[in-house]
Amino acid sequence: MSDRVHDSGKNSPYKRGIVEKVDPAKVRAKVKFADEDGNISFWLNINSAGSGKNKSYNMPDVGSQVNCMVDWDGEDGTVIGTFFSEVDQPPTGDGDTIHVKTEVGGEFIINKKTGDVDIKGANIVKIQAVKIVLEGEVHLGAEGGQLVHRKGDADNMGDIAEGSATKVYAA
Repeated sequence: MSDRVHDSGKNSPYKRGIVEKVDPAKVRAKVKFADEDGNISFWLNINSAGSGKNKSYNMPDVGSQVNCMVDWDGEDGTVIGTFFSEVDQPPTGDGDTIHVKTEVGGEFIINKKTGDVDIKGANIVKIQAVKIVLEGEVHLGAEGGQLVHRKGDADNMGDIAEGSATKVYAA
């Protein structure tokens, strides 16, 4: 493990380590610290981007490298977050994107310069709401498909269907 993470000193509450075990229900982890001869911590809380009315949840994987703050006795503390290294590479080197990627192929990418959003599911992308509103051209399947109209709309020789707010294409 010493080739993955190194702590700057033993007299600091800041520590880096490797996640050994997680408890997703209680949002906590046990961490092995490089500077403590391979000892594994007590359960440490996992920091989150939100835990009030607006929640965010993402557990670190077993084997993830993490930054931690631990009390002087090593009995209480928190996992601040994970970090990237030569061993654990980021999903992209593009600083202009927010990029979330799962091991099995799901991705959520936001381009911070253009505002474009790309969502990819490994198998299914599911959207649920009382009402789903799509604005702009909608391409079903791929770009360059044939113009289709909603059931009951009049067809004006390939133009936008009467009463329709947008064009819909299907490949």
